[in-house]
Amino acid sequence: MRNEQSLDLVYGWMLQNCKQYSNNIFGAAPEYIRREICRQMRLIKVKCQGLVIRQGDTGDRCYIVVDGLVDVYVKMEKPMDVVVASPAPPPMLSTTKQRKMSRRMSSEVNSQNAAVDYGAMVANLGPGAMFGEIVLLNPSARRNATIKASQYTESCDLICLERADYIRLVRTASMEASHYNNAEVLDRMFLFRDWKKHEKMRLVSAMRSRHFACNEYLYHAGADAKWMYIVTSAFFT
Repeated sequence: MRNEQSLDLVYGWMLQNCKQYSNNIFGAAPEYIRREICRQMRLIKVKCQGLVIRQGDTGDRCYIVVDGLVDVYVKMEKPMDVVVASPAPPPMLSTTKQRKMSRRMSSEVNSQNAAVDYGAMVANLGPGAMFGEIVLLNPSARRNATIKASQYTESCDLICLERADYIRLVRTASMEASHYNNAEVLDRMFLFRDWKKHEKMRLVSAMRSRHFACNEYLYHAGADAKWMYIVTSAFFT
């Protein structure tokens, strides 16, 4: 777990160098949630020409360049090639020889595909640049580019943030924001005027938000009382 001193460095660096990207992951979260997001970030080092993400793949993390450069490649979709069936082997070729030939041809194809075509290089990204953040909120999103550590640098330092950590912290921030909004409602009510702050927050943690449509009943006269309702926005007639 990152200590407070290193957390201060990461958080300060993010605010200073990632201003145009910080809202993509920080949003309107309070500072302590932003710091917790930074606490979950991990530093990784990628060697020259090392593959970071590949176009078309799914992913579960985003990346921020700390030092070095990364190259961005985009491969345009090509029209489907016409497949021409290979001629059948001559009758005298035995089944065993056919299998050996098939394995040899497969090996040759694999060796040819080893040098993968990632498409055209369209950009270089340097320190402070962020990429891959769309997968933080959309697990089914596909990478729209291939990114490798640049050929112009010996290695590249990146920090990455996992989707699971990000979602957990964002949900926490959303829940706590809702709690504080409900606490403000209690502050305006005569019934709770003498309650201490921690008592109100304990009540708020047990409250649930409900929405009722027009003409929908909250309860009927004579029914057992199971809930207390606090109206936050509505008109009654």
